[in-house]
Amino acid sequence: MSKYIKELQMKTMETMFSGVTDVVIADVVGLNSKQSYDLRVELRKKNIQLQVVPNNLARKVFERMGLPKMDDLLKGSSAVFWGGEGIIELAREITDFAKKIEKLELKGLAMAGQALVGKEQVEKVGKMPSRLEVLGQIAGMLIGPVSAVINLATGPGSLVASQLQTIAERETAPAA
Repeated sequence: MSKYIKELQMKTMETMFSGVTDVVIADVVGLNSKQSYDLRVELRKKNIQLQVVPNNLARKVFERMGLPKMDDLLKGSSAVFWGGEGIIELAREITDFAKKIEKLELKGLAMAGQALVGKEQVEKVGKMPSRLEVLGQIAGMLIGPVSAVINLATGPGSLVASQLQTIAERETAPAA
């Protein structure tokens, strides 16, 4: 392939991966056309992209973009997955698909400036709580004590109010 064609491909890849900071790398060799089509359709529903890339060009493009070195990940056939709500959701989705499609082999991922090699690493990241889950946990921890304080503040007050109402009703009630 000529140098000019390689440069064109690299510019296309740079445009495609513009703004991408986290990726999952997998091997999709062996998927038949139906499996590949179904995978892509399901991924698009979740706003996840998939692109099979030439390793040498991908290395250069990712290096230009400031992503970590992924020499151990970009060997053999490589497909790059990116998008979704974040790297945790992305890793979860790709791990789920890898369980359904045996020939989808997870190689690793790049996140937070690090390349993590191996299927186990992708699975570990997929098991982490997502940003929304962590925010929900924090909100739950904050709401618990606040609701206890509110219950303490309103509990005795309502008890006193009901006792005063009972006394007032007794005084205004005709004597029998």
